[in-house]
Amino acid sequence: MSQLVDRLCLGKDAPLAQEFERLFSSLFGSDPRYPAVVRALSQKRSGLSRNELLVAARLSSGGGLTTILENLEQGGFVSATIPFGRTSRDKLYRLTDEFCLFHLKWLERQPIRSWHHVRKTPRWQAWAGLAFEGVCLEHPRAIERALGISGIRTNVSAWSRKEAQIDMLIERADDVVSIIEIKFSDEPFVISKKYAEELCRKIATFRAQTKLRQAVQLAFVTPYGVAENQYALELSSLGTTIARDEHESSKAA
Repeated sequence: MSQLVDRLCLGKDAPLAQEFERLFSSLFGSDPRYPAVVRALSQKRSGLSRNELLVAARLSSGGGLTTILENLEQGGFVSATIPFGRTSRDKLYRLTDEFCLFHLKWLERQPIRSWHHVRKTPRWQAWAGLAFEGVCLEHPRAIERALGISGIRTNVSAWSRKEAQIDMLIERADDVVSIIEIKFSDEPFVISKKYAEELCRKIATFRAQTKLRQAVQLAFVTPYGVAENQYALELSSLGTTIARDEHESSKAA
């Protein structure tokens, strides 16, 4: 795999080394606003509001941003979500095209020479976590099937405050809100005492600030499930759902 990435993407003559520029040129001509919007969105994986995007991409309010975002959404580059408890006016836009995210991270900013040499480094671990999260966020129906709620009417959103952030919420017609924790790990994910306490505080903050009346279900999506320990069991006893094996997690992811 590392050799394939090196051959296709790294180096001046690699077939995909200049693909980002060719892609946007073929789709949107020489208009510099499209790559500017994409680069701005790549800086914040949780998404930007329209006003934040205008500032980040250095565009004017009358600069055709609506058309640009519509075209990027139709092309599969960008996804729009409405945060939990908000309206369409509070819509957030996220860069979801994995090639663009890879290019901007590894080829344009701090370019690398060998994929093998960066694997397992802190930089790679951080990117792998975000890449795994991105795949999960793009496949909420798969997660719903894994949770056994695919027959229930749902609304998928996110929630973010200074105190806490939840990347995926599944609001269900059966008066339950599923809080989805997405964690990348190359082995069963271990819930520590500190993390369990932080998670409980995050859920309490979410309940208090949204005045939530529905029941809460906590679900983990990880490549290899969650390791059974005291803290996983305590969370489970609170009415949460923990994905515990690779088969179940791979169905969700």
